[in-house]
Amino acid sequence: TEICDDIRDNNCDTVADFADPACRPANDSCSGAMLLEEGVSVNASTRGTVLDYTMPCNLYPYSVTDVAFSITITETLDVIVDITSRSGTIYADFERTCGVSSSSMRCLTGTTVQLRRNALPPGTYYVIVQGGNADFAISYTTAGPTPIPPNDVCTGATDVPAAGGTIAGTLLDTSNHYVPSCAGSGAYPDVFYRLVLTEPHKITITAALTPTSYSTYVSLMTECGDVRTEIACGSGYTATITRNFLDAGTYYIA
Repeated sequence: TEICDDIRDNNCDTVADFADPACRPANDSCSGAMLLEEGVSVNASTRGTVLDYTMPCNLYPYSVTDVAFSITITETLDVIVDITSRSGTIYADFERTCGVSSSSMRCLTGTTVQLRRNALPPGTYYVIVQGGNADFAISYTTAGPTPIPPNDVCTGATDVPAAGGTIAGTLLDTSNHYVPSCAGSGAYPDVFYRLVLTEPHKITITAALTPTSYSTYVSLMTECGDVRTEIACGSGYTATITRNFLDAGTYYIA
């Protein structure tokens, strides 16, 4: 039997202490994800675990390990997950499929993290928490459901005035339907806008998130959701596209 804190390989399987699967918490991996109950705060830790998964908000996962949690709802609801660290920065990813970063619905980092996803249909969802020997409390509540913004899909694209202006929007409740050329293989929530020009214009399009994120992308295309028709793509904390001459026509922004 492995003793988990004596720096010895007691059971002679070539790994010692918390490197031995026998010493790891059950929710060290998705197969043992801990089921959370609504309104019940759970004290948890990444101590004694290994790094199993990647997530879009932690591009350089050095000196961290992770644990998995599951949430099951039986009707369409908003789900709000709150995580408070007692020992430094944590990374948390709210996923549709456990351990699959491409299924991420919301990924954030900090010492206090709130992951919210509105109008989730009935099913089981997952939260992966990463940190370096991180102790934290995790809980979730439900509300709503809040309707998903219509411009989550191309058919509901929001019109942008040709004269310009600032438009407030949200990615909170949206899904990924489009991958801009400058985003690599990253799959992020997106929304769509339509710009109709009746005459040629010089245009500048900027997009910025609150809180700010370097992983902000904006794309201009002629066919909504079709990267093959993309004219330009910008990225950064303030993603920007400038076209000195854009002919009359209908364009889409993601």
